[in-house]
Amino acid sequence: MIDHDESPPNSSAVKPHETSLAIWDAPSPLVFGRSSKMKVGVRCSSGCALTGQQVQIQDAAQHPVGEGKLGPASWPGTAGLYWTEVDVVAPPIEGMHTWTARFAATNLETPHLGASSNFTVITVKPPEHRVTVEVLQQDTKSAIEAGEVRLGVYRTLTDTGGIAYLDVAKGTYELNVWKLGFDLVTQAVEVREDLTIKLELPVTVEAESPYWMG
Repeated sequence: MIDHDESPPNSSAVKPHETSLAIWDAPSPLVFGRSSKMKVGVRCSSGCALTGQQVQIQDAAQHPVGEGKLGPASWPGTAGLYWTEVDVVAPPIEGMHTWTARFAATNLETPHLGASSNFTVITVKPPEHRVTVEVLQQDTKSAIEAGEVRLGVYRTLTDTGGIAYLDVAKGTYELNVWKLGFDLVTQAVEVREDLTIKLELPVTVEAESPYWMG
């Protein structure tokens, strides 16, 4: 007589599923000491449901700065990217910081490998003044919508009227304004009070195509 082993297979023999992690909508810069939100998503390589699994954001010393549980549905347009919005608190120190998003699966029927991803956040002093930037096309004087405006580490886009607003601390900054099809315009700006700056962007002149004599 042959005995048949009816015990379940050893779970240690099951190959763990790989996972990947994504971070998006992370605000930059962060005002130190204040809370903000960012989105974190995790995907299983085999498409397993990850609802209720926890993700955590840690600082460089591996101290938690925020955590959340993955929601019941995947992010629209993705295949199994389960996500959550995490509340984080910026460190009370001005400058650049490296944070890590971590995922460690627990209590899943099939074992899963963890995942982590490093990213950088910038913290700044609380804003003191508003800088208003109006961006126009140089030739037509018409408003430029969705132009990229950067004032030091602060950045935003112009609205339909060509206006951008940046709330910043006192200081001296480099202002850069650009949009595809236009030349980059740069100038130094000293912020000691609320300011309004008007800039005109020249249309980019494409170089003539070279030709070769036969």
